[in-house]
Amino acid sequence: MSGLLNGAPSCAPADTFQIDALGGGCVIEFSGGDLSGVTSSVSVNSPYTLVSGTWTIPSVSVECLGETVSATYGALWQGDPGAGTRISQIPSPPASGAITFCTTTTSTTTTTSTTTTTSTTTTTTIPHDVVLSLGSGQGQPGETVDLSLTLSGSGSPSGFNLDILYDATILENPVAVESSSLVSADKSLGTGTPQPGVFRLVAFGLNPNVIPNGEVAVVSFDIKSDASPGTTPLPLTNLASTDPDGNGLDVVGNDGSIDVTT
Repeated sequence: MSGLLNGAPSCAPADTFQIDALGGGCVIEFSGGDLSGVTSSVSVNSPYTLVSGTWTIPSVSVECLGETVSATYGALWQGDPGAGTRISQIPSPPASGAITFCTTTTSTTTTTSTTTTTSTTTTTTIPHDVVLSLGSGQGQPGETVDLSLTLSGSGSPSGFNLDILYDATILENPVAVESSSLVSADKSLGTGTPQPGVFRLVAFGLNPNVIPNGEVAVVSFDIKSDASPGTTPLPLTNLASTDPDGNGLDVVGNDGSIDVTT
């Protein structure tokens, strides 16, 4: 989970990230929902322009299995949502992004005799249609770092788009070029920076070719000459993909990062 901030120092004490989402019969809320969309492990960068956090799901309720949920609300808190101090919120326009929970079926067979009990459990998880993964790298101030963007999954993507969020006080001049999987499918890669700290990539083509699994692009960032040592995250957001018939596919992303060294 990630978000862009306005640079206000009041964001510094945030320690809890709240995301509410809806989809199908699944409700994610900090209280009263099928799942709690709250994480207490958040990171706010020093210029207060980017916040990120990781949501660990201990279990998925029956109501959420196989469902795609879209974010409806986001907020930063100091303390627990509803009880602590709300530092920032984005009710309008609403939060964006979506996740799809895997469908998991479990069958258990138990055999009992007078001396032995044997239990066997088989779990089957349906994979995602498309997984876009950004690699990690390192470099010193003033250097350029190249990162691999790869595609995998069980779907048949004919195009995709995503945004890479980055700290504009540490990184600059984002660039991306097509790699082997896009070239083999005769696709083009469009890029843009709709606002500082957001690098947008769109893979498209006037053909129904399916993009094969593999490296789809090489993404590069320049490390600013005055950047301080440390790790800067590169969250992937606004992911979407379609098949050759224009049907939407289930897409997830694996974030990247850059270590600034001395």
